[in-house]
Amino acid sequence: MRLIADSTVLIDMWRLRREPHRLLQLRSHLTEPVMPWQVLFEFARGAYRKGVTDAALRRFLAPFGTLHITEAQVWRAARIEADLALAGETIGSADTWIAAAALETGLPVLTQNTRHFTRIQGVQLIGYSILP
Repeated sequence: MRLIADSTVLIDMWRLRREPHRLLQLRSHLTEPVMPWQVLFEFARGAYRKGVTDAALRRFLAPFGTLHITEAQVWRAARIEADLALAGETIGSADTWIAAAALETGLPVLTQNTRHFTRIQGVQLIGYSILP
């Protein structure tokens, strides 16, 4: 199934790459994962701060397609962020962009951070857990 992988997915996969048995449930969802540009930025920024090489990062991210920003996503993200701010329920720009991408593409979001995304009507969520 084609879906949007949130930053939590990439972080969990990176941290547990040497313990693949703990990621069985997560990996079962990743048949056609894509990541919005914001997820790529967030993950790469964090990896570079930890000293991960460009080559290692690109190799790790190779299975993920990238969703590029569209004008429709910009308008959607602006509306989402404004509506949430007016309601006093902000979630941060990164998750706002991810939600906008999900709504514009009709793709579900695979994440451990369902709390933020449930505030946005219409975002389809797939949660997962890490095995002990």
